[in-house]
Amino acid sequence: MSDATKAQNASYYVIKTTMAITEFVHKPKKDNYDKVVKILNQIKDRKKVDTTMLLQLVEAYFNKRRKSLVRVMMQELIKLNIELMAKA
Repeated sequence: MSDATKAQNASYYVIKTTMAITEFVHKPKKDNYDKVVKILNQIKDRKKVDTTMLLQLVEAYFNKRRKSLVRVMMQELIKLNIELMAKA
């Protein structure tokens, strides 16, 4: 795979994850939760990037919605995005 293709693929996952988590934060329904979990598991399996912390935060937010969780979730999302782009 060329470097450009790897970068495109990584940025696809960055955008996909960001959009899914944003939608989940605004509408924390079961189907949005399932979508985020599916995407994070894909990243873990396909890109070999650890998504454990973000998965735990998403689950905690699903169970009890607190603004402090959203802030930490966004920080972890930024870390995930940096790691994905670094592996590209």
